[in-house]
Formats: sequence, structure tokens, C-alpha cells
Amino acid sequence: MGIVDDSEFVLSNKELPQAFVGYLDNEIYAIENIRKTDIEPTQEIKKEWNAFLNRVPPDDDQPYYCPGEHYTVKDPLLNTNWNQTAGYNEYCPNLGCSNTTGNQKAYTGCVATALAQIMKYNQYPNYYNWSDMPNNWGSLETSRLMSDIGNKVDMDYGCDSSGANSSKAKTALANYGYNNVIQADYNYNIVQASIAANKPVYLSGGEYYGFLGLKYKCHAWVADGYQDSYFCTFDDNGHITGGYGYLFFHMNWGWGGAYNGWFGLSNFNPNGHNYNEGRKMIIYNKP
Repeated sequence: MGIVDDSEFVLSNKELPQAFVGYLDNEIYAIENIRKTDIEPTQEIKKEWNAFLNRVPPDDDQPYYCPGEHYTVKDPLLNTNWNQTAGYNEYCPNLGCSNTTGNQKAYTGCVATALAQIMKYNQYPNYYNWSDMPNNWGSLETSRLMSDIGNKVDMDYGCDSSGANSSKAKTALANYGYNNVIQADYNYNIVQASIAANKPVYLSGGEYYGFLGLKYKCHAWVADGYQDSYFCTFDDNGHITGGYGYLFFHMNWGWGGAYNGWFGLSNFNPNGHNYNEGRKMIIYNKP
């Protein structure tokens, strides 16, 4: 499941199950009526709202008390919405490309764009002029950073895409002076802990596509925020019968802000892609 903040993705009623649309319409109607009538809440309801808003600890035997209930949001760490095309690829090889916004140069590559955004967030190493790297468009200094990363990861430049192995991204980050750089299989607990410590995480994954799914392609991006929640379920007497939780990560896909948003912890599917195969992460400590 993906929830997109700013993108070209449009979710319309036609794409939702009609039963769900009807449910939402009924809920909206009920809420609007409550607001119009301005019904005075009972003392019991006021007490419950006060307990919720002020986190008043209830008695142990109080019905409908859920000790583990929480909803935590870590807002996206990155301010950048960088891309792989013109403005970012000014120092990439000129291959006569016709599909990279008119400058005929190769894409920077998703590995370079992902690492560059992490480094911009950390403002390290200090021999780059980070103030000359705007958040929402490219510059020569941003292009220099992207090109330098491309050289370090042995980028295979192309007009359709530019690729590099994420294991070389790990080595590059260490060579830039980042500490305890580790590449490992994706683990959502570690990703969440890293983001909580204000360290955006490099993620990579692949998908099969084409006739019979015989082709395979990879992508690298950055996880930089999370929404974590847990709620209890109760029986008619208010006793806990179980619970359920959600964990969403905020993803910056490196496509100029397109399709950035909140995605389920195991469902990395921007714009019809499905990068759930061979998932890896790179974690590190700040210099």
C-alpha cells in the first residue's frame, strides 16, 4: 500500500471499491451532521477525550483501556526532491541521448541520486558547497556531487538508465568518511531505528517485468520518515481481545519528488513498479 504526498498519482472514486466509497460517504455525512447540530458531549465522553488528549493513566480495570496503543509520526528528514536528469547530470557522459531533458547526457543513476540526497542531508563531506545545491532543482555543484559518486561506484552510464551495484554504494559512503557503513538484507526494525536517530536509510530492490517476467531491473531510493501505530480490539465488555498495528515508511524515490509518499513496510510500489525483490539497506553512522 502506498500513500503519496506530492505526485502525479491520482486516486479517484472509480478506482476504489464501491462499498468502501459508500462507507466513506456515510462517515462524512455523519461527521458533517454532528458539526451542524453542535451536540453537547456527555460527561463520560468528555472524560474519555480528556484522558486521550492528556494521556491520563486509567485504572487497571477500566474497560477499553489499551496500554500499548500509540500513533507516532517521524516526519520526512529530507528536504531535497532531486532527480537524475538535466541540472543533475551536467558532468555525466554526453551519449547523444534524446530523452534526458534535452542535454543529450546520460542519467546520473538512482544509486548516485540516492547517495547524494543522504549526503546533502548530512552536509558531509565538507569539501562540497552544500549551500549551492538547491532542494528542488539542479545546479553545477549538485551535478559535481552526482558525477563524483558515479565515479566512485563505477556507474554504467546509459540513455535509458544508468546503473551500479549497491555494494559499491556502501564502499563509496565509507570512502566519503561515513562510519560503520553496513549493507544488509532489509529489516524494517533497523530502518525505523535509523530514521528515529535522524539517519535517512539507503534502500534498494528489484522487480521482474516483461514477457513471462523474465526481465529484472533494480532501483535505489531513500527511506526518511515513518508512521507507527498500534490499536487494541475489545469485546462487548471492554476487554482486550487482540490488536493490530501499521508501519509506513516515507520514501523519496529520486524522481524529482514524483511519487514520494508513505508506503507499507513491505510494499514498495511507486507508480506501478514493485521493488520488493532482493531488498537491501545501507545503514551508517554520521561522521
